[in-house]
Amino acid sequence: MSDRYAILFSIGLMKMSDRSRRLAGTMHQILPEIMRPLLDPDKMGFVTVTAIEVAGDLGVVDVYVRSLGGPASYLKELQRMEKKIAHLLLQKLELRRAFTLRFKPDQSVKAVEKLKKLGL
Repeated sequence: MSDRYAILFSIGLMKMSDRSRRLAGTMHQILPEIMRPLLDPDKMGFVTVTAIEVAGDLGVVDVYVRSLGGPASYLKELQRMEKKIAHLLLQKLELRRAFTLRFKPDQSVKAVEKLKKLGL
């Protein structure tokens, strides 16, 4: 488990089954290469996928992202492209069941700072 996943798991953002965790790990490797040609750094900055959380029924996938040098509206642009990105990801993973991608802002830096303030 990477340090980032360990941090997110320890603060309670990720409570996934082993199956969901494996799928999230695979998605975490594939998703950036799928998104790279679709995203314009001039409009969105450099978008980084920081974590992925997969629901137990595999119907919803929360993708935590951060944009470096981009406008605050980068999430709206990602949400607009959600169906295309999900379709490409579904093809790459060769899954039969469709899922919904939800792009969310990465809160791990704030959570770690909060833990540091609490002395944990």
